[in-house]
Amino acid sequence: MQKPLLLLLALAMSLPVGCSRTKYRTAADRDVYGIVREKSTFLSEPVPPSFSIRPDVRSRFYDPTNPDCPQLPTPKPVLYGYEIPPLRTASPQGSSLPPAAARWSVPLDEETAPSMPSEKPLEEKGAVVQASFSDSSPSSPSAQAETTDEAGKASDSQEEQAPIGSNGPSVGSIANRVVIPQQAWSVLPESCRDRMFEFESLRAEYRQSFPSSDEELISSQVQQLALPQLMELAMINSREFQTRKELLYRAALVLTRQRYQFELNPSPFGNGAAANYRHANSAGITNNTLGIPSGIGVERTLATGGEFLARFANSIVLTFNGPSGFATDISSEMIFDFQQTVFQRDIRFELLTQSERDVVYAAREYVRFRKQLFRDIANQYYNLLLNYRGIEINAQDYFTNLRGFIQSQAEYRTAEKIPRIQVDQFEQNVLRTRSNLVNNCFTLEAALDQLKFRIGLPTETVLVVDLSELESISLRDELSVARQMINRARTELLTARGLSAVDNTTLANVAEVLADRMANILRIQLRIEEKVNSDEPMDTDSQQERLDAILAAKRELEELQQQLQVLGVRMQVDILKSELESQMSSEVPAPPLRILIRAVEFCSAELQVIDLALASNQLAADPGRLATIRGLRDQYAERLMVLTRFLEQISNGLKSGADLTSISLFEEIPNRQNDAVQLVQAIEQLAGQATESMIRRDGSSMESILASTVDKTIDLSDRLLANGPDGWDEIVLDHDEALLTGLVQRLDLMNQRGELADSWRRIKLAGDDLKSIVDLRATQILGTKSGSSNPFDFSFDDSETRLSVALDTPLNRRLQRNNFRSALINYNVGLRNLIAAEDSVKLDIREDLRQLALDRNQYTIAVASAALAYERVISTRLRLQLAVQNVAARDFLEAQQAYTNALSTIARQHVNYIIDRTELFFDLEAFDVDANGYWSGVQEDYGPGVNMDFPGTNPRPYGVLPPNVRYSPTVRQMEAIGPGESEIRSSGNPSTR
Repeated sequence: MQKPLLLLLALAMSLPVGCSRTKYRTAADRDVYGIVREKSTFLSEPVPPSFSIRPDVRSRFYDPTNPDCPQLPTPKPVLYGYEIPPLRTASPQGSSLPPAAARWSVPLDEETAPSMPSEKPLEEKGAVVQASFSDSSPSSPSAQAETTDEAGKASDSQEEQAPIGSNGPSVGSIANRVVIPQQAWSVLPESCRDRMFEFESLRAEYRQSFPSSDEELISSQVQQLALPQLMELAMINSREFQTRKELLYRAALVLTRQRYQFELNPSPFGNGAAANYRHANSAGITNNTLGIPSGIGVERTLATGGEFLARFANSIVLTFNGPSGFATDISSEMIFDFQQTVFQRDIRFELLTQSERDVVYAAREYVRFRKQLFRDIANQYYNLLLNYRGIEINAQDYFTNLRGFIQSQAEYRTAEKIPRIQVDQFEQNVLRTRSNLVNNCFTLEAALDQLKFRIGLPTETVLVVDLSELESISLRDELSVARQMINRARTELLTARGLSAVDNTTLANVAEVLADRMANILRIQLRIEEKVNSDEPMDTDSQQERLDAILAAKRELEELQQQLQVLGVRMQVDILKSELESQMSSEVPAPPLRILIRAVEFCSAELQVIDLALASNQLAADPGRLATIRGLRDQYAERLMVLTRFLEQISNGLKSGADLTSISLFEEIPNRQNDAVQLVQAIEQLAGQATESMIRRDGSSMESILASTVDKTIDLSDRLLANGPDGWDEIVLDHDEALLTGLVQRLDLMNQRGELADSWRRIKLAGDDLKSIVDLRATQILGTKSGSSNPFDFSFDDSETRLSVALDTPLNRRLQRNNFRSALINYNVGLRNLIAAEDSVKLDIREDLRQLALDRNQYTIAVASAALAYERVISTRLRLQLAVQNVAARDFLEAQQAYTNALSTIARQHVNYIIDRTELFFDLEAFDVDANGYWSGVQEDYGPGVNMDFPGTNPRPYGVLPPNVRYSPTVRQMEAIGPGESEIRSSGNPSTR
């Protein structure tokens, strides 16, 4: 008897301590994560295996104290208390200076100044520098072109010296441009200047204004963040994301309790012992007793919906000074109880059923939220890039108008070449563009703060965005505009070739314009390939093939350009030669001085032909021949210089009013004429030798050679234009297939179908409540033998068996009736909600497809507008330079503003396309994010895949029920309803889609 008693006492003393908090926490985590992994097998897109609600150690809300007994933090306001941690997605280069982000914007050389006080004279007063209207064109910082020295070139030729749609330093010499005054920088807010310095082109402008400054414009130690890094930071610090993880955890935690009920488990209470001491006096008799009742029980919910209970109860009573002295009374009972409801069996399963399904719903919502978080942050990120792009465009526009203002003010003050009202117009535009720039800077700061708040960073944290992707976007935009410029030049060349009134010299010049524009597009393509290869090492044959094709086209174009240049000058030489021969063979001989002048002009033109030939690739391949021709060319150039100086002496004599007949120069003219004629023959022969490999006549006329070269130029332009569409590949997706794909794949629709099944199941449960309640109960009680001191000495001789049937008739079911009717209504509400959700999905997808089509259309218009506005800027600038009538500063400013607006529109439409494409993929449930929450396909052009396999994607559209539970056949019908095939019953009118 003593051993069992001691065992009970030891058990009673050890159990109050229980298990540690850590054991309970880790056990809960183990059960929950196991359930999440189990439920992931029922999902079309599983929860990541790394799922955990434990915050990342790099997170702001990571608590380093004991997780089972956390300490309250010290309450104190803190600024700059969080540093951006090392990131797995960070580039190996770490913190390098940001690249020159976008590549094209306003013509930098046409810029204007901030509003200066009129009483404060400019430092450049009186220095009329031909920068703003003559020596520049819209250009890129990374691709500065060379200015042309040919005075006779048309404006179209001049404009081709720089990439279209760029915004960098001008073509020509930077030193000849008007330097931005230091005051123009100081009037800008410091925060605005800091954002401007993230662009290399604007840093270059600043260094020109402050040549002696050695300050570091942007810290090389600041970590630059692109979208992958921002998403990783969001996974670490996003409060919304942590909440979503905890919602899934809580749903699984509830399920652990419900599943535990269907296992044999200790009763939640009544498992223990007590000690009750009693001291009593009665009629002078003292009675002291110590009672020690104890008990333990287990219970389980059965698969039939019944309840099973087994309980052991023990009572020990010790009497110390009773009538019989010390006495012991020990008794025990074993109770086995079973209860089973007859008609409300499914109701007993409902908590387990709903908990099981809630975990699946929460898992789907978690998976979809990860995509939604990427969608939202990507939208903010790309709009942020658009704000950055706006800063560069507006800064270049500000500088352009500033330079125009400085130029116009200097011209007005020195020579009054332009009226005061035009100067005021330039100053007004300076104020406007400065206002736009400052507004854009502050808008960017606000957008950055919103982004930091969304990803969970303190708003005061310094955040520097990596502008590499903006550079890629701008390069593609620049390529689109360059293609449009080629198209326009090609159309003009085809028109000129078909007109009989166009002379060969003009045709050659127009062909040169097309060749220059093709050189620009090849330059852009090379930069794109270089960027792709710098981001990703060249490891594919296709990359090398593309690069080889570009280089081959570049070599072919260089030969065509050289040939067109030689042909253009060659035809001018032929005209001069014809005039010279006409004068020499005339019946009435021309004056010797006139023949001398014509011969010198002819020789000068022929030297240009020779110089072009010397710079060509053909002569470079033959060094010996190149040296011979260059030596002869230098000799002839010296002889030509002697004749030129002789003509200058005669010209100076005429200007002085001297009589040529009275000076010795007059006597030398015939001899000089003979020298010139001899030089003509020698230079003509040398020019023929130099251009022999470039212009092989073979009996063909110069016109036919030119026509053949023009045809080759057009053919090359056709090949370049055939390389791809503008901007991006258009997404080709059938509208009906897209709608069905969304209906098949959307995770929220899967949850909506499951919730409809839940509403349907509750109708059955509410109907069961309308029935009578019939409960069956069986109880068996075993007791110990009378007088036995062994607490485990049970005997059927001291036992009791109870059997009972309880009936509760449905005489009052008003509440249950109302619940049943509400369940029917809730089912119809759920059915409408499902229909509304499907219609909402279709509405979103249709809107996405329309928006993508609109983006494509608007982008094409913006590209054409930018190309046209570029030509307007060039043309208006030249007309202002030449003082053409009816052309005023207003015309140039309007052209400049149209160009700036077109650049902004192109950037906006391209960013809108990226955002809308991401939205389409999200609405179709057509992309997955990696462990860091990033979707690598966001920068690609491919369209979403089509999936109309509804049975394969949703094998159990209404979900599954827990196994090993005996539901009624009615409830099991939910699982028996199989998925139907996707179908398009009738095709709509395509025009209304």
